[in-house]
Amino acid sequence: MCSNKIEKIKREIATELQIRALEIQSRNNVDSNLSPEVQENVENQIQVQPNIIKRNEDIDKIFKACLEYYINIDPVKRNFIPRQRSSKRLAEIVDYINKIILPENLDSTISFKSFQTVLYCAAWTAAKANGAKIENKPKDNMSKI
Repeated sequence: MCSNKIEKIKREIATELQIRALEIQSRNNVDSNLSPEVQENVENQIQVQPNIIKRNEDIDKIFKACLEYYINIDPVKRNFIPRQRSSKRLAEIVDYINKIILPENLDSTISFKSFQTVLYCAAWTAAKANGAKIENKPKDNMSKI
């Protein structure tokens, strides 16, 4: 009696697997039977249009001036960059810096000091473009007591 139940279950599973295999095969046939125009249209709909970012000359000028100023200054003598509150404007500035400025100024052969300078200038530029009242000048190492 047990072997009869096992055989019955085996047949049911085999039947179910055949049905599923036919369903999968029919789906694959539908995809391969699409005309080239339809396939191309489907592919175009799937692809996401990349966001084209226009050059922001103000941010470019701030970054360039900052980089020229800090390129030869000891990192220890650089000013503190004030923390910025999250905002849509700051997010747009950071996005621009990440997508345009950093790829133009970083590569695999850059030295650590240059890498650190570029990142510092990117952060300084984001703060300045966001309205922070900061200036390009080395900090005083002499603290007032």
